[in-house]
Amino acid sequence: RLAYSFDSGDSWSIITNDLDQSHYTWLIPNINSDEVMLRLEDYYDPDINTLSEPFSISNPITLLSPDGGENLLSGSNFSIEWITMDEITNVLIDYSPDNGFTWIPVTTTPYPAADGSYLWLVPDIFSTECLVKVKSVTNINSFGISSSPFVISNRAVTVLQPSGGEIWSPGSEQLILWEAFNITT
Repeated sequence: RLAYSFDSGDSWSIITNDLDQSHYTWLIPNINSDEVMLRLEDYYDPDINTLSEPFSISNPITLLSPDGGENLLSGSNFSIEWITMDEITNVLIDYSPDNGFTWIPVTTTPYPAADGSYLWLVPDIFSTECLVKVKSVTNINSFGISSSPFVISNRAVTVLQPSGGEIWSPGSEQLILWEAFNITT
């Protein structure tokens, strides 16, 4: 049996139970970890086993935004952002309204990976289970995906001020600004 761990051996996932040779071609999973290990063990006696030294798996595409928890206003523009390693030259971008069950193209032609962002016209839908995926044109197994779902709706509120980094003193009066769309504040 062959298994891998992405957390230095705290948990294990079976790669295959069928090993009758001295080699195996493994399709590397879409994870990022510096603590990957392999465990090879006898199928009938797991006490007979060996562990690899830790190694790394690094996805060449990392999606930065939307990464989950955002509330996007349908019909507005939103910047999809990512970083890629040098070997990725072009990407395609998809979104899912149903937590990855179906994928709808945002771009239908290859887009330069080095740009690192794409201004997306958010579709006119309502969903609390949206994801974005940026994928390599040449390797379908290389992609970055939202870590958790985000919301697309026709209702939104955004705090404009404070915008972050301000230092306010106790007892002072400060102006708080926001934008509201289809919401009574």
